[in-house]
Amino acid sequence: MAANKSTNFYEKVAFKFWPELAESTPETKTMGVMAFIPIIFLWPFALGAIIWLIAVSDWQIARNNWSIFAFLLIIQTLLQLSQFTVNFKLNQSENVPLTSSLSNIVEWAAILIFGPTVLWVTVLTSLIKAVYRGWQLSRYQNTPTWLFSSEIIQEWGVGVFSGLAAVTVYTALGGQIPFTTVTISDAHAMLLAVLIYVLLPILLLTPTIIALNQYGRTANTPNSLARFALSLSGLSFLTIPFALILAMAADRGGQSLFIFLLAAILVVNWLAYYLSRSTNKNQRLSQELAALEALSEEIIQAPADAHNLEAILTRNLPRIFPLTRYEVRVFAPPEENLWPAFHIVYPPNLPGATEADWQALAATEETTLLRPNVTLPGDKAVLGDGVMVNIFAPIDDDKGDDTAVILGGIYLLRHNMNGRTQDSLPVLQGLASQIGSALYRAQAYQESIARLKMAQELEFAGRIQASFLPKHQPEIAGWDIRAAIVPARQTSGDFYDFMEMEDGRIGLLVADVADKGTGAALYMALSRTLIRTFALQYPDQPELALQLANERILADTQSDQFVTVFYGVLHPGDGRFVYCNAGHNPAFITGSQTRALTNTGTPLGMFPGLTWRQRSVTLAPGNTLILYSDGIPEAQNVAHDEFGDDRLLLLANEYAGKPAVELEEAIKTAVTQFVGDAPQFDDITLMVAVRENQ
Repeated sequence: MAANKSTNFYEKVAFKFWPELAESTPETKTMGVMAFIPIIFLWPFALGAIIWLIAVSDWQIARNNWSIFAFLLIIQTLLQLSQFTVNFKLNQSENVPLTSSLSNIVEWAAILIFGPTVLWVTVLTSLIKAVYRGWQLSRYQNTPTWLFSSEIIQEWGVGVFSGLAAVTVYTALGGQIPFTTVTISDAHAMLLAVLIYVLLPILLLTPTIIALNQYGRTANTPNSLARFALSLSGLSFLTIPFALILAMAADRGGQSLFIFLLAAILVVNWLAYYLSRSTNKNQRLSQELAALEALSEEIIQAPADAHNLEAILTRNLPRIFPLTRYEVRVFAPPEENLWPAFHIVYPPNLPGATEADWQALAATEETTLLRPNVTLPGDKAVLGDGVMVNIFAPIDDDKGDDTAVILGGIYLLRHNMNGRTQDSLPVLQGLASQIGSALYRAQAYQESIARLKMAQELEFAGRIQASFLPKHQPEIAGWDIRAAIVPARQTSGDFYDFMEMEDGRIGLLVADVADKGTGAALYMALSRTLIRTFALQYPDQPELALQLANERILADTQSDQFVTVFYGVLHPGDGRFVYCNAGHNPAFITGSQTRALTNTGTPLGMFPGLTWRQRSVTLAPGNTLILYSDGIPEAQNVAHDEFGDDRLLLLANEYAGKPAVELEEAIKTAVTQFVGDAPQFDDITLMVAVRENQ
């Protein structure tokens, strides 16, 4: 009984009227208290509406038109019992359902024909609807009377009260009943009455809305009911013009036409009802799939040993299957300590599937088992159809082959009033697949840990490599220089560098180690450091810098690897570029004509005692210098065609005179589109230097 001692005022009041609510699941407790809150705030208005309606009723009208009143009662009851739902999407994770019918049109048309007396039809309709809903629920659980009365009080305290206020203002301002023609005075009276009918429910509901939002935040439920109330009133505003048309048609065509139009409205409402059911089913399936996707991401991000799989499912499944009974079983693994076995039942205090059901699931050759017409102990009616799905995973057998093994199952049972359980079968199958994948991953945990460790080491090496690259692109007056690298793996054998020198000169370097993987990355780090050291030491002699770097590489390594290098020193003032090409792809200077800067020596790291020649060119204003690695011209598509230098030069000429970053992005995009679905097999490095027009 300690659960009854709630600190929340609304819970205290609700638990006093219904003590069993305190012992229910959090979801049921929240729904029960939120159903009770409107009673606290609206019962005075409901009582006032009934007294007011008694005072203004003309019983002679009711006696003279009892048959049409009875027909209206039938129509209104059928409309209220076939309400359609429109879901308003507030954000990516929250939908607010707006449930309504075309009953407002009938109600207002009847008021304009018979006056406020016809609101007794609304009173009786709400009473019949609430009793019917209560009878439905009572067949499944012992539901207290005040839950039925919550819906009645909301209808009387808001709908009937607002309707009486609106019609009173309408007649006080000279509005005519029965409504026959539209006069200026009638139009003014009707406009004000409509405003009252629209705005008064908002005022009446404001305290309730505030209380529901406050309690909703405490109970972790959506607190968007204020916008829901505004949307509901706005829908009422839209129905009034149709009520005017219906009232005038009844005046001119008599009861026969009025009854025919009421029947037509009922047909339209039923079409909307069935359409909304189909739409709601699809929306619910979409929401379940979206929640399943979020669960999948969390499972993927979780540790591979599956020890927190039970906690993840316990946390996420209520979001996937709200207002639904479900059960998840994961059996003990074939080998010890592969994963923990667990059993989730929701709601935890209600019965799930029987042991016979689980045995039947394990014995079936199908992936899915249907348990039709499930009736829970103590219930008087069928709750719904149960659906069970096997959890499979490929587990290694003694021969090392993968064999599909049943590792558990999922059971789902939805109340018939909330939709068919079978509608969620795709989600169930997807959930079973996700759980099976998590268990399969747990079996390969040790192997996964080893791969993860290697991946972490490679990622760390990649970050170290990235730290070697320049942090910023150079900013030199009259020049636009950009560079980028796209590694094919976590680590790269390509690198580029900018070396600021005296007198505003800058060294430009692009290099490519003739190998891949960790060894190439280490060789790259050494080569980059040595070339940079000697380049800064001998800024006027690129050929000497490469010669000294080559000797030191050979002295410090015992490897058959080598590195191709294009290195040059740019004089920004006059555009002079002194360079060496150590076995690298030719750089290109584009502009009025295209020039290739070809080899001036062999790659570094091959033989000692080699020398390199340096050459000098001048970049005129508007010229573009393009340095790159072989990952661009040798990029291959699925047909093994190469991108080639021609495509590179076509892009260079097309983007002549444009910023360097645009040419850089265009080349990278063109290579990506050319390769298509083929894998990237080599690193891509690109450097673009544009001498701007003065």
